[in-house]
Amino acid sequence: MLWVLAAAMSAPGAARTSPANPPLAVDSLVHDPDRGELRGEGWLVPANPARQAARVQVDGAGVSALVELDPVRRPDVAQAIGRADALEAGWRFRTALEVPGPPGPLNLRFLDADGAVLAEVASVAVAQVAIQHGAQRHWIVAWAMLVVLAAGLVLRHLRLRRLAAPTTGRLDGEGGPSTALIPAAIVLACAVVVGAIAPPFQSPDEFDHVERAYFLSKGQWLLTTSSRQVSGGWVDDGLVDYMGHFESLPFKAEQRIDRERLLASQEVAWQGTHRFAEAPGTGYYLPLVYLPQAVALALGERAGASVDASYRLARLASGVVAALLLFAAFRRWRPSAFAMALLLMPMTVFQWAGAGIDALSIGASCLALSLWLESERSGTAPSARRIVGVALLVVAVVGCRIHLAPLLLLPVLMLRPLRPHRIALGLLPALVVSAWVVIALASTRHPHLAELSTMDKLLIYAGDPASVLERLWATVTTANLTAFYGRSFVGVLGWLDTALPAATYAAWGMLLGSALAWSVAVADWGRGLVAPALALVMAVASALMVPLMLLLMWTPIDAPVIDGIQGRYFLLPALVLAMAIPTGRDDPARSIDSGVVLLFSCVTALYTLLVTLPVLVARYYG
Repeated sequence: MLWVLAAAMSAPGAARTSPANPPLAVDSLVHDPDRGELRGEGWLVPANPARQAARVQVDGAGVSALVELDPVRRPDVAQAIGRADALEAGWRFRTALEVPGPPGPLNLRFLDADGAVLAEVASVAVAQVAIQHGAQRHWIVAWAMLVVLAAGLVLRHLRLRRLAAPTTGRLDGEGGPSTALIPAAIVLACAVVVGAIAPPFQSPDEFDHVERAYFLSKGQWLLTTSSRQVSGGWVDDGLVDYMGHFESLPFKAEQRIDRERLLASQEVAWQGTHRFAEAPGTGYYLPLVYLPQAVALALGERAGASVDASYRLARLASGVVAALLLFAAFRRWRPSAFAMALLLMPMTVFQWAGAGIDALSIGASCLALSLWLESERSGTAPSARRIVGVALLVVAVVGCRIHLAPLLLLPVLMLRPLRPHRIALGLLPALVVSAWVVIALASTRHPHLAELSTMDKLLIYAGDPASVLERLWATVTTANLTAFYGRSFVGVLGWLDTALPAATYAAWGMLLGSALAWSVAVADWGRGLVAPALALVMAVASALMVPLMLLLMWTPIDAPVIDGIQGRYFLLPALVLAMAIPTGRDDPARSIDSGVVLLFSCVTALYTLLVTLPVLVARYYG
């Protein structure tokens, strides 16, 4: 976060620190002609913490206004300047400004509650917000889908009332294969289309993920340590050269990739010589989820294909295997509208298109849960083969997504009747994952974690649990952080450098809410509440483990808030929540439910593509 602060301090109009002018930065000052208002945002750290900025006097270019400031929590500022009292240093304001064009540079004078001047900055340039045309289209889609779901409920009610037919209690898995094939195919098709547009390595940490898959293709399960005491492994020089064509894109929204560079990257061949590549962030992931990518890279290299073709084969292998897992899950658990909405969000589709581990962890999680739910609803003792299958899936998922550790309960919950070999099967996944965590922590060297080990932090927080609650509370009550979590849950693409149109996020909030309400309304709650309640507990526990694990493994011990949280980390807990809703009510309205989910999925997939593709084209090629 230090570079963010440095950028703010060096931005045009940002005040410099001096005895007469406390630390101050104007992050943005924009005129929005669509709303007829002037908006500003930044931070100010007064010399005396008791005198906080309360108002700002805006003058210049025919503008004169005294505006109240809204306080904003800024943990990045507090951490960067090393002052805990700067946590509330942020400010923002908005005021009416009806002018035909952007005003000239403005002067800002910050006042405390008594009217005394705290700081001032002169000649701050005002940016013009482009009028966003077509925002209504996002709302039209959201309202249209709400109407479709509401119409489905009405049709269901009318049909059941006319026939007066009770449910028969058949299992979810008795539907035809098309019930599972079409939703899984829709997700895969969207990912393939997005992957055809997005340049390589544009999913966060995808460079490291591909390197880890290459390590595995050479039989390297654990990372080794370089002379710089950073973990990694040996990769082909051709792969390093290929990645070099795309290293300028992450975090730089102004960077584009031209046709010449794309063509040059496609000509890169495997060299047969190797160099050490650092990838410490992947050292904590059990490499089972890299097997499809590793096989694809090995096949491409052995067949003499270009590095580009091998990489794209790895992308496709990851997406197809994940879709097959999803298909197998949907054969046992019919997907709800809420589950399909989560799977078709721009963020999910974009991550599915990459060569990372998101798609496979989603598919494996859904299959493990569906196998458990099917056995719970059948009321019969699950076979040892089913328990082994669930155990393997859970180990693969939790080994790379440790916040899903509550899923380790699944094999244990299948231990009926209680017999020694079943108990061993149920407890073995937890032992395997625990052993892997110990091995990974001991063998991985990460420069970011050099301050204190995870065990040291655990001991410190165990002695002061109140500090954990304080950081959790500070994190969830910091408005700009929670807003970022929401946006990055729906979709902030690339390396968190490519946002969607603002109206998209509100429309997706409405889509998710209406899909959840519809799924709850048509759920078959008559089959018992034990399994849904257990799944709900696992979903909530997994969501809570996201900030706790990042607190232990990523956040500096003196940070005021938990660092590193992204909205996409909550996708898997949300899918567990979606699977806690019992679907599969078998009555005369079943065809209506399936038709509504299919129509909802098709329209949602189309909406995701229509929103995402223009954004990606403008970001990388515009």
